[in-house]
Amino acid sequence: MTEKKRIRFISIAGYTILFLLVFYVSSIGPFNAKMMHSVRESLDSGKIDPIFTFDNFDAVYAPLTGAANKIPFLEDLLYDYLIFCSESIYPLDHAGDFELLPVPE
Repeated sequence: MTEKKRIRFISIAGYTILFLLVFYVSSIGPFNAKMMHSVRESLDSGKIDPIFTFDNFDAVYAPLTGAANKIPFLEDLLYDYLIFCSESIYPLDHAGDFELLPVPE
């Protein structure tokens, strides 16, 4: 492999890893929104979506939630992002009298 190809391979690999990390972090909001929507739907219909469960959420996003539990600023930021995604994707779930859970201090 020539030096030019090696540099190109390393830069493509670096950008790929960076993209995947950004995608992983940003996917927590839509996943949480779908999971909470599925929970609300299952209360009405009795059908439970096997993919969007609390167990899967905990398994996939344990590093993010663990970091958020240890860093208060990150916890507030993550909480706001989850609410933003949930309200943006499923606005009807938040219509009417919807009370946010208090953020622990």
